[in-house]
Amino acid sequence: MAQRSEAPATRVNEDTQLRVRRAFERSFEAGQTVFDEGDQGEVLYVIQTGMVELLRSGPNGPRLVARLAPGEFFGEMGVLLGRPRAVRAVAASASQLIELDAATFEEMCVERPEIAIRVIQRLAARVIDLEQRLAALGVDDLLRPVIRVLVRRADREEGGGKLAT
Repeated sequence: MAQRSEAPATRVNEDTQLRVRRAFERSFEAGQTVFDEGDQGEVLYVIQTGMVELLRSGPNGPRLVARLAPGEFFGEMGVLLGRPRAVRAVAASASQLIELDAATFEEMCVERPEIAIRVIQRLAARVIDLEQRLAALGVDDLLRPVIRVLVRRADREEGGGKLAT
């Protein structure tokens, strides 16, 4: 008897998950913009199928920041920090994305802490990747002398905080 009551509950739970998933699932054609740089970041996306490219404007045109595959997420900074989008997201191929607003994302993290842990792990991996890229470029070594020169020039100016242009 207990097995019968568990089976319908399991089916109801699966049906609910399927309805929720469909309610937030979005389809994008190859080349279609998901969001633009500067847009308000009210939702984040999880890639179900396809590929998404993140592009940043530069003096020589758009620059590829990342190419993301199924299972990866993007747009989280807008949701977590309430900041405008720093990049443009474009479907590199036909893609199915799950769209999550801040409240839904927070609820999912509270109900299933493993989701929050995976997000934290992914964000930590991104930080490590950025640190390695900066180290490979020698940015630490480049910034120190520039900062010293700027500080010296600022000290020479009247008022101590203005730079001559």
